[in-house]
Amino acid sequence: MKITSQNLNEPRSIFWSGRAWLRRVGGAACSRIEWQIGRNSTFCHAYVSAGDSDDGLMLALGIPWLFSVWLSIPFVVRLKSPHKCGIAIHSNTLWLSVWVDEHSWSRGMPWWEKNITYRFPWDLEHYTTEVLEHKAENVAKPVYVEGRHLNRLGQDIFYRMKERELVEKTVSEVYDYTYTRKNGEIQRRKATVHVSRMTWRALWWPIIPLSKSRTSIDVKFDGEVGEGTGSWKGGCVGCGIDMLPGETPLEALRRMERERKFGR
Repeated sequence: MKITSQNLNEPRSIFWSGRAWLRRVGGAACSRIEWQIGRNSTFCHAYVSAGDSDDGLMLALGIPWLFSVWLSIPFVVRLKSPHKCGIAIHSNTLWLSVWVDEHSWSRGMPWWEKNITYRFPWDLEHYTTEVLEHKAENVAKPVYVEGRHLNRLGQDIFYRMKERELVEKTVSEVYDYTYTRKNGEIQRRKATVHVSRMTWRALWWPIIPLSKSRTSIDVKFDGEVGEGTGSWKGGCVGCGIDMLPGETPLEALRRMERERKFGR
């Protein structure tokens, strides 16, 4: 037998994050183990999966900030489709897998082949999207509001999109925008800018009074911008950037003009 290892956390020691294989001399790998220790471990899970042609049987255990370990033993179990049994916590959700089919998903499948999920009450969900006034003195004033709590769910989605686009046009401003490519070419574009604000609230609001808001500018250029302009990659024709407290839309655009690089 021969042991082969790989450091996944260079330049730090392999002790903190790595993987190793146990191989027959001149043959394929017999088993594999991967680990993450301390701050490298961000997983909370405990599960067994079986049936994959590469891993065969995999055992996994993870405790955040302590350790995460994955141990696979190939060719022990073969199933038509890989299945998993276990528990995990991520994305503010509890995931329970009784005997989940990892390669397919449909409503007609029995309950034990589907993930059973429970979102924690403090998890944030989208509450409103607002289009705001553009002028600095009224930049926090909404002129259009869209959200699940409003009676808009019965409306056609394409009608709502057109309605919002019309409002965005009425509060948009056009500014000059300059971008310098790495080859020295100076791109001069017209940037159409409007301001929007998105708000998220906890699932159990107002019992759990947690919320988050983000105000940003949405930018559309009248031509491609960036290093990929004119190539098969293409340049950027639209983007956005979060506004800092007390910042006007034009100041946010100028900050993006100084800092943002499009493409490599």
